[in-house]
Amino acid sequence: MKKTELIQLMKLISKYYQNFEVDKEKIEAWFVLMQDVPFERAQKNLWEHCRRSSFVPTPADIIRHDPEQYTDYDRLKAETAALFAEMDEWERKAIPCPEHLRPKFLKGGGST
Repeated sequence: MKKTELIQLMKLISKYYQNFEVDKEKIEAWFVLMQDVPFERAQKNLWEHCRRSSFVPTPADIIRHDPEQYTDYDRLKAETAALFAEMDEWERKAIPCPEHLRPKFLKGGGST
C-alpha cells in the first residue's frame, strides 16, 4: 500500500469514527505496519469493520487476513478429539500418587 492510500483509509476512518484523529506520527506508525498490505484488502477489511463495530479500528483490524479465507473447523475438531483421547490414555496409564505424598485436602476424611 502506498502512503497516499493509507491516508485515504485514515480519512475514511475519521469520517465514520469522529474520535479518530489523523496526524503525521500516526500516519508514519501505521504505514510501518501496513505498507505490505494490499490496498484493496485493507479497504475491504475497513468496510467490514465499520459495518460490524462501533469501536475505532486498529491496524490489526485492517491488516487481518482475507475474510474470504476459511478455517477448517472439521480438521481442528479432529485434532482436538485426538488430543483429548491422548490425555484420556495418559490418565488411564497414570500411576496413582502414593498416599503419603498426597496433599491433605486430597486424602479424604473430615475437614482440616
